[in-house]
Amino acid sequence: MKKILLSLMILSSLTLFLAAGDSGQQVKLPAQGEDWVEGPGPEWELNYDEALERAEKEHKYIYVLSTGSDWCGWCIKLRNDVLTNSKFKRFAEENLVLLYLDSPSKIKLPAKQDKHNSLVREMYDMDDGFPSAVVLDEDGDIVARRSGYGNLDSYMAFLKKAVKTSAEDYEAELKKRKKR
Repeated sequence: MKKILLSLMILSSLTLFLAAGDSGQQVKLPAQGEDWVEGPGPEWELNYDEALERAEKEHKYIYVLSTGSDWCGWCIKLRNDVLTNSKFKRFAEENLVLLYLDSPSKIKLPAKQDKHNSLVREMYDMDDGFPSAVVLDEDGDIVARRSGYGNLDSYMAFLKKAVKTSAEDYEAELKKRKKR
C-alpha cells in the first residue's frame, strides 16, 4: 500500500514538474538508457520506479546514492574505495538494487533526469550534503541513512546492518534518538 501511494505521489509530482511548455501535455519520463546519463556501471538503476519494481520482484533492499560524481571529492573517494570494490559489488549483487542519483557539474543531465533525481532526494530528505545515502526496503520505506564518506569496512558494516533492519525498527530508533 505504501509503495502504491509513494508511486502515485511521485507521478503526480513529476506531472507538475514536467508539464510540456504551453501545451499542458504530460511529458513521459524516458526509460533508463534513452537519454539519461548512465551511472558508474550497468548494475546501477537510474529510475526510482524501476528500482522499486526490481526490489519487490527480487526481494532486495534499495541502496539510493546521492552523489556529485565529478566535483565532490568525498563522492569520488567513496566510488574509488567502496563502490568499485569486489566486496561491495558481491554484497550488492546478493542484497541490493542500486539507485544512482547524480548531480554532476561538468556535464549537464537531461532536465527530466535532473528533476527526477531532485524529487527522489526531496522525498527521502537527502539534503545532508554529498555523498548521501538511504537504504529502503522493497516497499520504499527507509531502513537506514548515511551521509558522508566511509571506508570500505565502515560502509560494509552500515549496509549489513541495514539489510537486517525493518522500517519499523528504523522509526523506533529515530524516536529514541529524539527523546534524548
